[in-house]
Amino acid sequence: MPESLFYRRKDAAEILDCDPRTIDRGIEEGAIPAVRIGTNIRIPVQAFHEATNTQPRVAWKPTLPDTLTLTVPEAGKLLGLGRDAAHEAAERDEIPTLRIGKRIIVPTAKLLLLLGVVVEAKPPSTNINRVINETRNDHD
Repeated sequence: MPESLFYRRKDAAEILDCDPRTIDRGIEEGAIPAVRIGTNIRIPVQAFHEATNTQPRVAWKPTLPDTLTLTVPEAGKLLGLGRDAAHEAAERDEIPTLRIGKRIIVPTAKLLLLLGVVVEAKPPSTNINRVINETRNDHD
């Protein structure tokens, strides 16, 4: 299974021991949650197991990004997309992005919210607190 937050249709079919077309019907009927990114369909792991009342075959604990932003390829990797597919999805606004100069970044919180991934809020890291405090001091 991929080490991402999502299954592909064939992964979900393998888990349920069914044909991928059965997964397609479940998605169409709304019984299986899915996200369409261009021509790719991805199924959130957590929501899939909740909807199908199944358990992951191995202990699944996603490694969520601990940064406020991601590069487009990093966001694509979380979605199970290749580099080119991730950039194409970003160009179509299917992945939320911010442009700062020539750089395109993906806000982690917006990406996770868009995908319906619920994450417990953690206090910001000390590095972020330090930057915020320095910025406040510069403006005083």
